[in-house]
Amino acid sequence: VLMGCAVLPYLRELVEIVSLGLSDEQTKVRTITALTLAALAEAAHPYGIESFDAVIKPLWKGALEHHGKSLASFLKAIGYVIPLMEEQYASRYTRMVMPILIREFHSPDEEMKKIVLKVIKQCVATAGVEPQYIRTEILPEFFRH
Repeated sequence: VLMGCAVLPYLRELVEIVSLGLSDEQTKVRTITALTLAALAEAAHPYGIESFDAVIKPLWKGALEHHGKSLASFLKAIGYVIPLMEEQYASRYTRMVMPILIREFHSPDEEMKKIVLKVIKQCVATAGVEPQYIRTEILPEFFRH
């Protein structure tokens, strides 16, 4: 079993192989595919963003279309892919995903809240996400209620 940076030589092919699952008609297949991509991104950190180019749009599409556990898996994948990005892209994609994270934080599902907080932690720790944005846009939303 390959772990950590050992996946790097095979990363592009692995992502390509599983990427078709993001558009499968079965929700469980899409969910497992997103979790697989999250695991691959986590193992490849801080390298390998080029390997994920083909799945970035389907991940965003999935984050916009799904709810519940499926949405959680897509958010988790996005949370692991964003830190691999260059600074300006990480900042842009963090701003794009934040409304979804804020909305889902108000969900009664405790597991969703944990995933949301983990994704936020990963996003704000990424180079390119400005402290001013965190202070003015993110923090007030989480301390409002």
